[in-house]
Amino acid sequence: GNMDPLQRSALSLGGAIKQGYLNSAGKGKRQWFILHEEYLYCFSDDGAKKPKAVFHLVEYTDIEILDESGKRENSNGFKMWSTSPPVGSKTYRPFVCSTNKASERDAWIHALGSTLRSIHDVKAKYSAQSDERLEAIIYVKISDCKLQPPPEGTQRDTYVTVSLDNIQKARTPTIFNSNKPVYLQEYEFPVPHSEETIRIEVKEVKKKKNTTIGQCVINISDLQDQQVRDGWHNLNRVIETTESGGQVFLLWKLSEDKSSVELELLEAIDLRQDPVVSVIYGRHSWKPELPKRKKTSYVWSDQKTTMQVTEDSELSVSFSSGADFLGSVKISHEKLLEFSGESQWWELKRPKIQAVVEEQAEPVGSIKITTHYKEAVILPDKGYESLFVLLFEEDMTLTKRLASVSHQKEKPVAEALVKAFEMRKMAVHYIKEITEMEISETTSASVIFRGNTVATKSVDMYMRLIGMPYLHHCVKDIVKEIWVNGGGCTNGAKKKKSCELDVTRLGELAKGKEEKVLAANLKTLLDYVSRLWKNIRRSLDVCPTTLRNVFHQLQERVIQKFPDDEVCRHTAIGGFIFLRFFCPSLLAAKNFKLLDDHPPPSVSRDLTLVAKILQNLSNLVLFGKKELFMEPCNEWLLKQQPKMRAFLDALSSIPTTPIDEMPSKIDTLFWGREMATLHFYLRESLPQIKETFPNDNITTSLTNILSELDVEVRSATGRTRLKSRAVPLPFSHSSSSSLTFRSSVGSEGIFFFCFFLFAYGCF
Repeated sequence: GNMDPLQRSALSLGGAIKQGYLNSAGKGKRQWFILHEEYLYCFSDDGAKKPKAVFHLVEYTDIEILDESGKRENSNGFKMWSTSPPVGSKTYRPFVCSTNKASERDAWIHALGSTLRSIHDVKAKYSAQSDERLEAIIYVKISDCKLQPPPEGTQRDTYVTVSLDNIQKARTPTIFNSNKPVYLQEYEFPVPHSEETIRIEVKEVKKKKNTTIGQCVINISDLQDQQVRDGWHNLNRVIETTESGGQVFLLWKLSEDKSSVELELLEAIDLRQDPVVSVIYGRHSWKPELPKRKKTSYVWSDQKTTMQVTEDSELSVSFSSGADFLGSVKISHEKLLEFSGESQWWELKRPKIQAVVEEQAEPVGSIKITTHYKEAVILPDKGYESLFVLLFEEDMTLTKRLASVSHQKEKPVAEALVKAFEMRKMAVHYIKEITEMEISETTSASVIFRGNTVATKSVDMYMRLIGMPYLHHCVKDIVKEIWVNGGGCTNGAKKKKSCELDVTRLGELAKGKEEKVLAANLKTLLDYVSRLWKNIRRSLDVCPTTLRNVFHQLQERVIQKFPDDEVCRHTAIGGFIFLRFFCPSLLAAKNFKLLDDHPPPSVSRDLTLVAKILQNLSNLVLFGKKELFMEPCNEWLLKQQPKMRAFLDALSSIPTTPIDEMPSKIDTLFWGREMATLHFYLRESLPQIKETFPNDNITTSLTNILSELDVEVRSATGRTRLKSRAVPLPFSHSSSSSLTFRSSVGSEGIFFFCFFLFAYGCF
């Protein structure tokens, strides 16, 4: 509660995260410690009425395991670094102690590390930015591609990668069986000032190794006039080479009969970033725990796995950090036999794309790309306060006006609004206001929330912002099962099960037994859908309460607007949670982090059929003439419609008793960045707002505030340009948080949602 931490007794601290005896530094005296909320309490014993010291963990940023030095007090010791003295003390000092056992030390480090991480995540999300900064972002759209047919005249399976210099930043889904693939994928990511080129590669999927068909390279310096560029680029042949990405120390031992191998991961050096390791061998895959960092190396402790020996497979050990590929080593069956029982350093290789083979060589095709490089000065948070107040005042009148004039830019405007309001814990209120405006302007129940408006995009964004753990809880296990059963678990694995109901897609193997195959596939499909639908129904209390609050408001307003329409009250909610959340996640499983890679065609087709059934169920409709092959599912749909109505009503109700909802995991947000985006769009829309609402108090206030912000931006531009080359961007890994964990705590990469920022008129 609000009680002074120094007045708490050991017995009054219920619900402790961790408690036990620790040995203090120096004298080695054992004292009772309790980790409770964001405080670590030190007592003389477990019955003490008053703490000897209280450590406020907000002021601690780092944990380190002490080296073994032979001194008893340093055995199993650890240290927490502080930026200020403990509560009630005037002397700054780090927190140093030890345990009797290494397992006890590791348990304390885990508990303290989790608490520190939680505290500093909140601090990073909600603390104000006090410095002005220059941010650069590149927008890339991969539209379509025209490839020269191979000599044999076959169609290709291809995908496209986007890289900054040699670091891959994005990858499109694979388009199968086409020499004129259409990708239609958009990406936005930050551009460090050290990067010089954007490389677009078109790659072909092969059984053994994917190959690069061709590439185009765009110099970032050519984009710095900040104009939109849209056009076709030639694809040129390239030389593929490799470069070193570091080294890894491995040890493996074959069993006596050589049927299995035990692999141990020991150490890695010369890596560019903190790594996540993935091991694949035959049908076996393994992801070791995060390593301990020791100065320039990474060390693993007791990280072993046993795998069945597969003579025709290579052992692949890959290192990555977020979307960046650091390197890999591939070990053949012969080398597994040769080096069994020997610990060995292995070099990690990473792709290095070099020049075109021949300067005058004919292009292998062309690709349509849209690029837009933008820089923006982000002012300190306090610079945007007056603009934010105006957005919120008078029932969010200005916000609604911005939404009404944001045609063709609904998505970036909605994203910036949701994030800006979420940072001030007002997102639910904003969504209620913006959706109520849309409902009031809708004349027909059949089209409610069916368009791409700022209101619908705002709900989409909010569901993804706070609902991803809920989504994963509901669907991830079933999606992984479909992946494995559909042949997606390893390269070349045969498809075990299929959901295909279209007889024209069954292939040669089903000839003469189509009826039997279709019956088996229908059983498989309905089994997947039934279990997925059951998971969703049973996970009602896992859904974030704030999201249910939004749906409650939506359903109430829809009923008020269309009281005689019994269907609309359900389909309006289903149109969000299913059509815009659950179903898209099945169609883009990798983008929603349900799978580690894009699924092959067989798995993608199965997921598509599952999504079709869920979509029709949420729409409360049956399959008809457009998809006759899906009609066998109608009997199941009819039986489930009452359950869907009941579920949507329950989802749209606010819980009356405490529930064990899943905590939302929101990636770090930067309020100033979102406000800078809104500054741009409001200034861009100002003429239209003035024309629609002339001589209006809000319009007058907006004009004045935007003028003041423009002056501040122009003043800050020169200063930020001078220091931008030396100061890391706020969304780079090195400056994302001051919190680091060494040794057994490990470092965790932070994934940032990066959205399109536009320039101010002064550039």
